[in-house]
Amino acid sequence: MIELRKLAMDTIYALREAGAEQAECTVTISSTEESNSLGKAVYLLREFENTNIDLTAIKGGIKSTMQINQLDEESLRAAARRCIAMAEHVGEGRQWDPEQLAIGYKGSAQSSASLPVDIDKDKLYRRFEELMDNLRDEYPKIYSDAMVGLIHEKSLYLNTSGQEIQEEHHRCFCGWQGTAVEGRDCSNTCFFHLDLNPQDLDQPFIDQGSARKALEEALKLIHTQSIPGQSFVGTLILPPQMVAGYCLYIKDRIAHMKKDDGYPVPVCHPSVNIYNAISSQPYKDNASPHNAPDAKVTYVVYQGQIVPDSAKDTSEDDKSAYNVRRQKGSSVLNQHVFGMEAGHVPYAQLISGVKRGVLLGSLQGNFPGPDGDFSGAAKSSYYIEDGQIKYPLIETMISGNIYEIFGSVEAISEETELHYGSLTPWIAVSGVTIM
Repeated sequence: MIELRKLAMDTIYALREAGAEQAECTVTISSTEESNSLGKAVYLLREFENTNIDLTAIKGGIKSTMQINQLDEESLRAAARRCIAMAEHVGEGRQWDPEQLAIGYKGSAQSSASLPVDIDKDKLYRRFEELMDNLRDEYPKIYSDAMVGLIHEKSLYLNTSGQEIQEEHHRCFCGWQGTAVEGRDCSNTCFFHLDLNPQDLDQPFIDQGSARKALEEALKLIHTQSIPGQSFVGTLILPPQMVAGYCLYIKDRIAHMKKDDGYPVPVCHPSVNIYNAISSQPYKDNASPHNAPDAKVTYVVYQGQIVPDSAKDTSEDDKSAYNVRRQKGSSVLNQHVFGMEAGHVPYAQLISGVKRGVLLGSLQGNFPGPDGDFSGAAKSSYYIEDGQIKYPLIETMISGNIYEIFGSVEAISEETELHYGSLTPWIAVSGVTIM
């Protein structure tokens, strides 16, 4: 870690020299080895390395951040000067919360995806070739691209308070995207991603996670239809990955909300509980946030009510000390998850309870604005009528408000899915405009 530490110390020195009152940085060196399939039979193996430095500076009660991947002394000093200039000019007039200005390590000592160094690479690549054979033999209508890889990452965090944290992660993954084609019709592009551990290498990739579900979905989406009639107001069923994204918007709004700032206050149904959890056990599909006896759960929204952040007005020094204390205990409690608690309605019943609506796959469109309004085209989605999924949809426009949508929750599934550190259910939301 000598090279990492020198880069980190040089970065902190450059920020101090440029005028930072407080500063922090994270230097990360990653090496990746991956194999790509092009079409169904061609493979490409490549290796590459990358080094990034994340810089943060505070000056005059204003904070700025930036990232660089040029490591020479002149580039470091130039980046530090730009970082300070951003703090002095870009942030003029902005009101910062103490939490936003706190310097201190905010990660965990070990990634939830950390893996031992002794990954069986030969076995990993054999499983990948097996996956491509499975795709060719079992799904001839699907045109696929896939990737498998190993990532080795070392990082060092350093700040002007003297806090220093070193990390080393090893992980492997498999990802796929593909389109199903029949005649002149084709589906939208479908995806799956598998974060793998050594035990996963004993099972075919096609039988893990959402792999078969994504492949079957692609076949179902070949022949799409339009919704009959004009636009209507109906029920929207959001999948777990979208619920996770919307929960993050709610969490961010609550964290930065100020009295009379002119933007909506999030409204949530009493059945909605949005949380952060940390435990010693990894989280899985259909898990509860109270995943282990030692789990620590904090709520952002509980029974529909916003939970005040008791640490919001804590001083910078106290927050830094808290982050140090938390880091010392993270060798045990290092499995993090964010999400919404499950409900009591089976997924099948969630569908059967819809008079007229859409089962949403994904939404392509504009991000919600400061007022929370959003709209977009529904992709990989299905029309529901009288409790039955009728057919896959041609792109259909959906609009609503991110801060109001959880206030119209009709039902929450008892099933949950884990996506990139978020554990969330399906939810049925009423009063959504569908065109």
